[in-house]
Amino acid sequence: MQSLARNGFSSAQVKKALHAANRQIDFRYELVNASNQYIRDLTTITEASVSVSIESEIKRTARFTLLDDGSVNFLSDRIKPYVRVMIPRSASYGRTIFYDDFETGLNGWSTAGSGVISASTVGTYKTLKKTVNGDPNGGTKALSVTVNDFDLSAFVYRESISGSNGTRIGLEDPSGNGYGISIGYASTPSDSTISIVRRASSSLTTITPTTNLTVNINQWYTFRLSKRGNVITASVYNGRITDFTSGLIASMSIIDDTYNTFNTVVVRGGTEFHVDDLRVVDKQDTGFVEFPLGVFLLATPKRKSDQSGQVTRNIEAYDQLQVLRDDRTTGQYLIAANTGYIAAVKTLLDSAGITLQNLTPSSKVIPVDREWDGGTPRLTIINDLLSALNYNPLFFDENGVAVAWPYITPDQRAAEYTYADNQESVIFPEVEETLDLFDIPNQFVLIVSQPDRAVLKSIYTNSNPASLTSTVNRGRTITTYLPVDAVDQTTLDNLAQAAAFKASQVYQAVTFETAIMPQHSYNDVYNFQFSRLGISEKYEEIGWTLPMKSGGQMEHTIRRVVSV
Repeated sequence: MQSLARNGFSSAQVKKALHAANRQIDFRYELVNASNQYIRDLTTITEASVSVSIESEIKRTARFTLLDDGSVNFLSDRIKPYVRVMIPRSASYGRTIFYDDFETGLNGWSTAGSGVISASTVGTYKTLKKTVNGDPNGGTKALSVTVNDFDLSAFVYRESISGSNGTRIGLEDPSGNGYGISIGYASTPSDSTISIVRRASSSLTTITPTTNLTVNINQWYTFRLSKRGNVITASVYNGRITDFTSGLIASMSIIDDTYNTFNTVVVRGGTEFHVDDLRVVDKQDTGFVEFPLGVFLLATPKRKSDQSGQVTRNIEAYDQLQVLRDDRTTGQYLIAANTGYIAAVKTLLDSAGITLQNLTPSSKVIPVDREWDGGTPRLTIINDLLSALNYNPLFFDENGVAVAWPYITPDQRAAEYTYADNQESVIFPEVEETLDLFDIPNQFVLIVSQPDRAVLKSIYTNSNPASLTSTVNRGRTITTYLPVDAVDQTTLDNLAQAAAFKASQVYQAVTFETAIMPQHSYNDVYNFQFSRLGISEKYEEIGWTLPMKSGGQMEHTIRRVVSV
């Protein structure tokens, strides 16, 4: 399943928007070339839908209705659709959600690490003074709310150049992850520096080049750190500035979306300096996040003209597995013994011009020469190789990347999401559960029989009393016999268990509809709770269809995860 956090918005924000009663969704289509490189946005698509089926040879398909203006090359261009979800402005937008002028001391402040902070003064101003022990030690204070986009500002005063001269304030989460502005004071004022830092568990990384500026000791400056989406900006102003319209000395920005939720103000850095009037303003404004749904090759459909003279095409579209199914060997295809399985898969993908790859490495090699007849689709060869490793069949993800990973039974995978018929439900009331236990096998015999190689055999019998289709509960044996390819006996045994598991997964299937939920990817695992049918289990998703229209209902087919 795709991550919900994106474009500077947290998972919680995106999830809240997806489950909102008044949510706003629209759609965007990119025209890309054969290398998945952006050409332009398509504004002539009037209808579309996208489907994923893990049981089909071509896993991801789409349908598009296109107003034909002659600008699309159906032989080489491709379409990449997106769902766009509006994230509403936060309720506290523009409000100061944290302010401390230290007039009553350090109420609510705690030390960070071995930092020492104390209530102090500079002239008539009461301050927090950081003393003793350099970065990352210092002081922290929690916000009353969590923010995503923000303005953080403070007045800062350093009395001397001694010890560690890094002077830093920032916003972080409780684990010490976040961003800060860093000013390095120097003996020669013009050699001082400004930079933006990112912290992981309080450890500092400078993520911008350090830039020189001029700052002096015994003078007040205003430090400002802002976040808007994935843009982080640090600025320094001369004097104690509140409107930020004058006095700017230096400013810099960088794009970074490593962290998106913050609830702790931090004062870190070297020693010694004063901080006054720390302020955090919530700046979470309205924005959009986008979810890609795949990259699709286009069939060349018939053109149709309506009564008004408008020409349209109804297009069937397929992911890049179609390229591998169409690309066949021109003669006998040989892979020599001791070739790495994944290396062989990569060679096949490269030769088909597919360079965007995410292949889980494996050290296993092909034990004997393998041959395929002329005219064999490259997809068949790739999936034969992956099957021998006990990998899932090849698929392309929502960004058009070829993916191969080891098969893991769904019961061993963590649930990635939860659908429930509660107050935040997006489930429509028509839910169907099916059971089909009649001819499900409970014994699996797998054989590897190849020239120049000893025969391997594995028998897996489902005798689990908790399984309704086991030999114990049926009182009889239903055997399936499967010739396969496997690199060794261990892999063959795993394939036998995987076959048993996959057979048992038809134990319970559920079909249901939701509002459009664009984060779905391929073979997701999630919890499904539907009280009317007494369902509350973890499932794997074997297919979904998403209509790209406002108010559309997304169809899901899931299977219950059963341990055999």
